Amino acid sequence: MKYYIPVFSLLILFTSCVKVYNQNPHESGRLAISSSAELMVVPDEMSISFGIEKYDTSVKRARTHTRNVLDSLVELLKKEGISEKNIEYGRISITPRYPKNQYGKRIIGYTTSLDVTVKLQNFDLISAVVDMAVNSGVNTIGNFNFYSTKMPENKKRVRSMAIKAAMEKAQQYEKEMNLTLGKLISVEENPNSIADSRGVMNMVVQRKQTMESEAGPGISPGEIPLRLFITCEYEILK
Repeated sequence: MKYYIPVFSLLILFTSCVKVYNQNPHESGRLAISSSAELMVVPDEMSISFGIEKYDTSVKRARTHTRNVLDSLVELLKKEGISEKNIEYGRISITPRYPKNQYGKRIIGYTTSLDVTVKLQNFDLISAVVDMAVNSGVNTIGNFNFYSTKMPENKKRVRSMAIKAAMEKAQQYEKEMNLTLGKLISVEENPNSIADSRGVMNMVVQRKQTMESEAGPGISPGEIPLRLFITCEYEILK
């Protein structure tokens, strides 16, 4: 079975909201313009999370099996040219198992689990990495996270786009409404308006170790929507 994430075309959006008001009859009015910009960012890196889980009546055997699966996966990934620095994993966790409805009375076995995350810059390797994971004994395949390592500069770009849109709107309203605008009083940016570069395009695939390995998921990285909302306030001289 193959899984697809749609590819979105490049899209840049601008929206705005305008408000004209007076503080009091003795003060000049103000023009508040709320504008936004959206930029679709092409990801250049992604990560895949895997889960290794084993149950056994012996904690030593369970730990050994989990470690063997990890060693097998790492060896296969290295043969594919994936650096060990792009393979992240923590310690093996151990959970005691009890008879049903007899929690804490008698341990009948142990479940060991370990999460592994693989980072990729070459998206053509996604299918191969999934196959390696299945073949090495991984139990589950979790999140596919696509993101951009150039997000800081992209944030600056979308911010400039939003500011430019607000300035152009201010000039248009100044002309159309026969206003004379003074200095820019304030600029307010919505702190939560810029999307996080990670977790935008997540996909969860549950696969059992006993499943026959396929060609792997045919996945397109798509694009990450990056949005920014700002409000600019100008003084109205007349």
